Amino acid sequence: MSDSFTTRTEKSYFGRLGQSFGGMIGGVVLIAAACALLWWNESRAVDADRALAAAAAAVLTLGSATPDPANDQKLVHLSGPASATAALEDDLGARFVAVLVVRRRAEMYQWREDSETQTEDHVGGGQTETTTYSYVKTWSDQALDSTGFKTPGGHENPAMTLSGAVLTATDGRLGGFVLDGATLALVEGGAPARPESGPDGWTRTGEGYFAGRGTPGQPQVGDRRIGYQAISAPQTLSILARQSRGGFAPWAAPNGYRLHLARLGDASAAMMIADQQAAEDSLTWILRGAGTVMNILGFALVLGPLRALANLLPVLATLVGAGVGLVALVLGLPLSLAVIGLAWLSYRPLLGGALLLVAGGLVFGIARLRKPRAAPLPAP
Repeated sequence: MSDSFTTRTEKSYFGRLGQSFGGMIGGVVLIAAACALLWWNESRAVDADRALAAAAAAVLTLGSATPDPANDQKLVHLSGPASATAALEDDLGARFVAVLVVRRRAEMYQWREDSETQTEDHVGGGQTETTTYSYVKTWSDQALDSTGFKTPGGHENPAMTLSGAVLTATDGRLGGFVLDGATLALVEGGAPARPESGPDGWTRTGEGYFAGRGTPGQPQVGDRRIGYQAISAPQTLSILARQSRGGFAPWAAPNGYRLHLARLGDASAAMMIADQQAAEDSLTWILRGAGTVMNILGFALVLGPLRALANLLPVLATLVGAGVGLVALVLGLPLSLAVIGLAWLSYRPLLGGALLLVAGGLVFGIARLRKPRAAPLPAP
């Protein structure tokens, strides 16, 4: 069977017009969702900012790795060598010793469907849509459901019965503190590792282990491969969390924000809080961008019928489409700034007011550009 399949769909002028009116409803929903996302995101950012400021004021850096009952339930910071000696073994029989954390990556060789769509507009408003579906074999750590493929026959993927795993030391300690699995799982990093005894029935390869009907160089659909990454012990760790009965647990700020951090190396409390603040700031800007794009796309859908009406002439439709995109931009951007500004008004009035002024300035500038200028009076 061919590894590609092409379909062609003909759409009439009135069919495309009706579809555009249906898109208007989706556009309104998208704009509402964008505004809700932007509002929630600013509230989340303020909560994180306030909580991390509270954490910086409340944190107690411990001078000793021996738990002091007087510090129980307080936000504490501790750096030091973490140890573990008990062996760890996964469900495949791979065994590790002297490790704090082991992460297993599991992949299966599967069919993947890719699609590419091209459209051709015709005079009179019709359109031909040509979609080519291509099928390639690839390694993936996610199950690819072949039942939804356009041509599932000959491209069936078996069920993926093996997944990744995280193993944490059962006897991890940092001085007198117990390192529980939830705390150790927060520690990122490590190096590729091989178990003392490999998984039963698997073939050792340069990158890990392989199992299946094919070979590592010529795998077949359904074949599997795994690799391990481990953080060895002893290893210097830094912890920022609530002290709880000789161990660690999430610390809750007054506004409910939870803080539980663990990382490799010797890092101060100020550094860990600053890194967390940077991560929160990055997420805030990502969500701001996503909300703004959603608003612009929403307005483009709402204005879609204007372009659809112009589909009788492809050249005219292209020009109208460019105009619709520009209008969607000049509507979506100020709306996003306005929502962000309103959200900040109750938290930081100066910043919120400044954003509202910027949004208002954009709207005023656009209105001035569209206002026709009066013709000059003739000379006497």
